[in-house]
Amino acid sequence: MCEFFGCDYYVLLTINMLCRVEVMFIQLLNLLERYFVYLHICLLILSCHKTIVIINSKEYSEKVHSFLNANNFNILTKDPTEKFHTLIHKTMQESNLIIDKKR
Repeated sequence: MCEFFGCDYYVLLTINMLCRVEVMFIQLLNLLERYFVYLHICLLILSCHKTIVIINSKEYSEKVHSFLNANNFNILTKDPTEKFHTLIHKTMQESNLIIDKKR
């Protein structure tokens, strides 16, 4: 039990205040997002939400493309996910034959 202001009311008041602050924070983030789109600004959150980078969208796109070109990345013509999914499925079926089912 809480000893301040008759516990239940105080806890309810605090929870309501937190909810209002959270709603205001979400509204602020939405407003910032629209403003960033208007100014062509990209907001990047890195390193497990410990670092925030604000960069011009055009500059960001150029940096990504130059990095990909400098490190010999190639654009895939077809999504390989389906191919790998079928290979994994076949391997799992074969492994069922190898593993003793009694264990």
